[in-house]
Formats: sequence, C-alpha cells, structure tokens
Amino acid sequence: MMWEVHFGGKVRRWTEEDLRNKLRKNKVSGVELARRVGDDEWTPLYATDLYRETVPHTGDPKSGVLRRIWSPFIGHSTAFVTVRCVVVGKRRTATLGSVVGHWPRVPRCRGDYCHG
Repeated sequence: MMWEVHFGGKVRRWTEEDLRNKLRKNKVSGVELARRVGDDEWTPLYATDLYRETVPHTGDPKSGVLRRIWSPFIGHSTAFVTVRCVVVGKRRTATLGSVVGHWPRVPRCRGDYCHG
C-alpha cells in the first residue's frame, strides 16, 4: 500500500514499509499530514493506525509526537547549558547571559547552582 505524506514542503509517496521505517528512525515525526493513495482526506500521521502500530507510546498519540519532536532539542540544550556552567562556573558566579549568550537584563545564575 502506498502513502502520500506532506514532508519537507512536498508531497512524497512512500510504501507502507518505507513509512514505517522512517517513523521507527524518527525521520518522520508524526505531525505531517498523510493519506493513503486514493483517499481524499488528509489527516495528521499520528492519528492513523499505521502510526499507532509502529511507534511505541502510551496515552494520547499527539503527546507522543511532541515528545519525539522536543526530546532531542531539550537533551542538546541541557548538555550545552551544563557544559557552559562547568566552564564559566570556575569564576563561581556567572550571568545567565554568559551561559547561553549575551542577553540583556537576565537574572544571575550563581556557579554554586551548577556545581552542587
């Protein structure tokens, strides 16, 4: 069975197995609009049976999609801020601007919060 998925600004046509593989590898998040070839109605991919059968999740599939989208970003950001606190923490006091960039008028982040 073939699926049409609105992905990357284009409508892509994938076999069901290709789409399952992309979902498993998180190359497709699940928020994309999709339909089986021949269907008239587009629906979010997370609302399809194919998504529910392929992607392990508990509860609402929409919540699972949001976790799939935000998890890499949050993990990367946490690691970035932690490393910056370690590097800047040698001064024992750092502004939040020195941790995440030059932001004006931000509260201070004391080094001892970063170093226990």
